Amino acid sequence: MLAPSAETSAPQIFAGYIDEAEYCRQRGISLRTAQRDRQLRVSPPFTVVGKKVLYRIESVRAWLLNQEHQVERKPAAARARRRRTRRLIPWRTISSSARPRWPVSCSAAMSRGFSAEFIT
Repeated sequence: MLAPSAETSAPQIFAGYIDEAEYCRQRGISLRTAQRDRQLRVSPPFTVVGKKVLYRIESVRAWLLNQEHQVERKPAAARARRRRTRRLIPWRTISSSARPRWPVSCSAAMSRGFSAEFIT
């Protein structure tokens, strides 16, 4: 009978942990983003062993569940109707003798007797 190999007989103390590179790959972020998230304290719980950063898989899953937002659907409010604005007559299209003292809309200018040649 063969003796079990040293790898299988030794306890795996890092079973259930993933390293920083694997965490970034699974989450789809860069290594620098993970480092920044840790510094800003918005990352999942992590463990530092020497210079190596490890994440416990269960802690990452719990952190992800805490990040979930519930959206409450409210009935849509009635939208305000947009008011029509009157188009003002540009001063340069009206001769100085026919120019009114204040800006007026095209329809108001027509009702005051200005001809169409001054309005366009």
